[in-house]
Amino acid sequence: MDIADLKLDITPKIFSDSVEIMSVYIEKMRLDEDFNTIPKMVNRFNDKIFESKRVSKDQLRQLAVYATDYTYRFAADAEVQDAYTIMYFKNVIARLMKSLKENGIEIFYILDNEIHGNRFELIVDLYELSGAAVVTPYDGNNILSYGAVEGRLKGHMARGKNVVYIEKDASVNYMEKVMKMATESRYIGIFRNQAPTTNHVTVL
Repeated sequence: MDIADLKLDITPKIFSDSVEIMSVYIEKMRLDEDFNTIPKMVNRFNDKIFESKRVSKDQLRQLAVYATDYTYRFAADAEVQDAYTIMYFKNVIARLMKSLKENGIEIFYILDNEIHGNRFELIVDLYELSGAAVVTPYDGNNILSYGAVEGRLKGHMARGKNVVYIEKDASVNYMEKVMKMATESRYIGIFRNQAPTTNHVTVL
């Protein structure tokens, strides 16, 4: 990232800034060696938006879909995961998703893409840091039965968690059954099987 970009005014202007320009915020934290100033600024802005009640339920849904999917796109492109990334997700993205949930927005995100090695681990980590429960059909070198996957998903949903289901390769395919579960639930279902370079998802 060009450090010159960080000389611009990065005060949040719209609700989605905390997600859309998170890479700028994280780089600014890293540059300043400061874990607190940026998250406090962004959270203050978001909190005021929620408190104002100026945002419609439809706008909140759109933000939740965008934030959840952008986490994958960010993780797929991230060059480094460090303490600043972790702090931003724990303090800003998790707080945003919690506020959305408190406003009746719950997310069931389904990801079906080829994901390799450390990148898969990073994606799981960032979703967990954002407060979601991540379920995969993998148990070491073994594949879980669909019944086991379904049980884990239902357990997290019963506890009111946002859920993320990920298949990282072609060794298993429970997609149709998981998508059916999402569409029959109270959750906003989101399905992605496109490359992370695109912003296309299907809302179920």
